[in-house]
Amino acid sequence: MRSLRYGYSMERNSKSQMMYCSNLAHIYPVDAKALGVKDGDLVKAVSSSNPKGEWQVSDKWAKPMVGSVLIDPGLRPGVTAFSLGMGHWASGAADVEVNGRTIKGDARRAKGVHANAAMQIDPHLKNVCLSELSRR
Repeated sequence: MRSLRYGYSMERNSKSQMMYCSNLAHIYPVDAKALGVKDGDLVKAVSSSNPKGEWQVSDKWAKPMVGSVLIDPGLRPGVTAFSLGMGHWASGAADVEVNGRTIKGDARRAKGVHANAAMQIDPHLKNVCLSELSRR
């Protein structure tokens, strides 16, 4: 599995979870070739502010941000994208205990990747993701 450097995001339709059972990590063709990945390969989303490529869900558990590649010539070089609404660790994806009773999770909700935790943190502001801004 290759690591995919992640800095900027491009949001797609969040209703995709209703249409697809999983999402994909979209990568520009030249970037995919440089990484040595092809459609369907697994990649892990990492960044300088999250080199492990994991959501730190709790003190005891971290979820790797791993997804399948889709080579997408519609992206800008150097940009990776994923549709939101996939790769849950909560929202019914995992078992939860309520009043001493275990409610079973649905593993289908955990499929796919949600890589927001790999978004590069602004080195000056520290608590927000890095953004690319321009004047009009």
